[in-house]
Amino acid sequence: MAFLYRRLIQEARKRKPVPIIAGVVERGDLREFSECILLDRVFLGLREKGNDDYFNKMYGRSDLDSSKSLLDKLGYTDTLLLAMLLRPGEYSEPWNISKYDGLRKGEISLPGEPGTSMVNFAPLKPGPIGFPKVLGCYVHVSETTEPIRVEIFEELGRDQIAEAARRVYLYSRLLPGYGFPVGLDIADKFVRVPNWLTDAYSKLIRHHLGVSLQQGEISDAEMRRILIQAIYMTHRDWLFRPSS
Repeated sequence: MAFLYRRLIQEARKRKPVPIIAGVVERGDLREFSECILLDRVFLGLREKGNDDYFNKMYGRSDLDSSKSLLDKLGYTDTLLLAMLLRPGEYSEPWNISKYDGLRKGEISLPGEPGTSMVNFAPLKPGPIGFPKVLGCYVHVSETTEPIRVEIFEELGRDQIAEAARRVYLYSRLLPGYGFPVGLDIADKFVRVPNWLTDAYSKLIRHHLGVSLQQGEISDAEMRRILIQAIYMTHRDWLFRPSS
């Protein structure tokens, strides 16, 4: 997926104007914007005014002393909180979403193979060969729906976020009771990716990764090991097991 994203960005940069490539999330339990952007500023302002106990007094508690504890105890998510703060047609401040912080070492098992191996996925974090950085914001479409999260690739320009938010809002107004972009609703219902297309993508990815390995463009030893396994691994089949 990281390879496909970077190839998509590479092709988009060749076009004038640069096309908007956006992802839209209708429902989610993300709270990153509330914790790291919104409430951090609120608590900073309260401390500067000497009003640290503002939320404790409001809710009759004594443990709401940080943005994390407030969200942990009260159960707010980005969509719940921003639904109360944003008006239809408004969008939040954009921020860099930490989508890939979970990429770390872990044990995996290959299909049809016994046992597990320790693999370090950290090299796939945003970097030369990793996933591209993602910029996001929330758009409120109507009073009866939760805000929608819009995501774009930061490498294509931060100025794309406003246009992406505008289009998502306008397309969503075509389904006011649903509050989701009409084009994505149609695609979600009717589009199916055929096997021949996914197989072709798989072969294309293996080809480009193999060329990069041969040319020495990927120097990280752990990443080279993972890619060699993925490209050249063959599956054992009982039918071809040698006779004793």
